[in-house]
Amino acid sequence: MEEEKEMELELDKVYALPDFEYIEYNGYCLAIAPELAKWIVLENNEQYEILNMFTEGFDIQTALARFEDNQEDVIAVLTQLEAKQIETSETRSIFSNTRLHLHLTNKCNLHCPHCYMNSGAALSNELTTDEIKMLCDEFKSCGGTDVSLTGGEPTSRMDFLEIAEYISSIGMKVSVFTNGFSWNENMVERFSKLNVEGVQISIDGYDEATNSTIRGKGVFRRALDTIDLFVKKHIYVKIAVTAPYEIIKEHQEEYISFSKALIEKYSTDAIEINYSYFFMPGRELVPDRISEIKDEYYNLVDKVVTSVYGNIEEDAFVSNLTDCIQDSCGYGGLNVMANGDFYFCDRIPDVNKSGNIRNMPFSRIYELMKIAEEAGKIINFKPCGDCELRFICGGGCRAEHFQTFTKIEDVKKIDFGSIPPRKCDKEHKEKFYRLMINTNERFFC
Repeated sequence: MEEEKEMELELDKVYALPDFEYIEYNGYCLAIAPELAKWIVLENNEQYEILNMFTEGFDIQTALARFEDNQEDVIAVLTQLEAKQIETSETRSIFSNTRLHLHLTNKCNLHCPHCYMNSGAALSNELTTDEIKMLCDEFKSCGGTDVSLTGGEPTSRMDFLEIAEYISSIGMKVSVFTNGFSWNENMVERFSKLNVEGVQISIDGYDEATNSTIRGKGVFRRALDTIDLFVKKHIYVKIAVTAPYEIIKEHQEEYISFSKALIEKYSTDAIEINYSYFFMPGRELVPDRISEIKDEYYNLVDKVVTSVYGNIEEDAFVSNLTDCIQDSCGYGGLNVMANGDFYFCDRIPDVNKSGNIRNMPFSRIYELMKIAEEAGKIINFKPCGDCELRFICGGGCRAEHFQTFTKIEDVKKIDFGSIPPRKCDKEHKEKFYRLMINTNERFFC
């Protein structure tokens, strides 16, 4: 069907194509347009020469005449040019940073050993209800569309539902990150009437015994009951699993069975199970220990995820690059702590704070937010900014790969030349080459 469409093109058409960089890999040639995060997969020398003709300004009829004995190769190139809309010069960042991450409180009814927020007791100077409402008003006036409520445990605040209802009433979507322990039917009923994007509930074990070693006794059952209440109200639930290394190492099959049972009960239309592939330093989890288990932990988790969902790497790749470029990791997004401190990254332990909303007008905060957003663009970093994959790979998490950058104290004064380059090897780049070849036709419009 695609070939029939391409044959209907005007034969005198001349393409206005971007500059390509050519990479030979595994018997293919990838013609990559770095600024667009788009590419053409060329299978032989003839296709390479045909594409070169189009980049040099020859029309379709000339190419067909010159490659009279290779019409299928001409059509193969034309199909990709048209189906992938390779002429377009319009790009859109994967992140718009229109979401406010709001930590309502540091108070939490649990005491998880891996908690990177060290949650437990409420801070003495947490934002008042009125201050939170004013912040949401100001964020909305600057184009904000979503507010994620987190903590600590957000339901620990007596005004939690009042705040959620206010966010919805001014036209923004609300989501919540919770341990699921304190919800009851009346709370879920009231919350379900709002403009809800979704709910994330943390469960780290695969049964009561394993979960209780992390989150305490009885939490597992309460969390499952809360999931059930939300699903019945047609609210999408993400289940966040940060499995302890010592447990998942010996019990991968149990995690797989637990996950498959939940999906079978509710379906993927109602829930999503997200396993964390890495740890951040937490209450009882130090950086040295994380470095020691990092690679093995990734592989353990990946085995579970692959057994549950299949190979989702290609799906994620396509999703991330459909109609947008990977120029950002989300750095510049506004994260406000319970005491009003704000950060431009949600990996709070890994970044410096940028101020406090009580000491700065929101217009200034928003100005800094946009400066930070531009500063976080991958084009500013080495070696990524000069790489043909810069908007396809995106450079990864800035806090992980460019730690000097995320420790800056003033986003207005950044010497990018002093930031050590990310370590990138051949294996990392070849992973993307494989993904580009294997998913190529999935980007056909």
